[in-house]
Amino acid sequence: MRRIIYTTALCLMAVAAVTVTGCKKDNNSLPAQDTTSGGGDVPDVQEEYVDLGLPSGTLWCEQNEPNDADTTFGFYDYNAAKAAFGDGMPTVDQLRELKDECQWTWTGTGYSVVGANGNSIFLPAVGYRWYDGTVQQEGVMGNYWSSTQDGQNNAWALVFNADNVSVTNHHRDQGHSVRLVK
Repeated sequence: MRRIIYTTALCLMAVAAVTVTGCKKDNNSLPAQDTTSGGGDVPDVQEEYVDLGLPSGTLWCEQNEPNDADTTFGFYDYNAAKAAFGDGMPTVDQLRELKDECQWTWTGTGYSVVGANGNSIFLPAVGYRWYDGTVQQEGVMGNYWSSTQDGQNNAWALVFNADNVSVTNHHRDQGHSVRLVK
């Protein structure tokens, strides 16, 4: 009976580990797991940040942060993103470094971003949410917030389409994607 309970518990923990999405700003506080043979009862938590070999040493999350309030697109306005993730969001300088130090290849649905060391992340072109709540440029454009404000009403963002990648300022009421760093 103990074996069945133990096996069931391990299976449930494995399912939970596989279904976790997003990097979340507190991944650094997760306890280390014993993955040696025969040791530990908890499966290893897979690291979800990618080392792109950037000069700053910044690691980029593999995926966008989900937003329970916007389950279709995962957009955040700037204030909600800043409140939820704080320093886990990239600075404007980290966005510029990603833009300038990596190779960007348009795939038709976003960019494959390859670092100097050959590791890569994918930034999907999911569009953005306009002030009136409508989604614009889905599949055509990607917009990603930085943590850096620009004046009272704007913040810096990574913005791209098939022809251009730039770092520019956007009104903080717009809904953009969030990709975390550490």
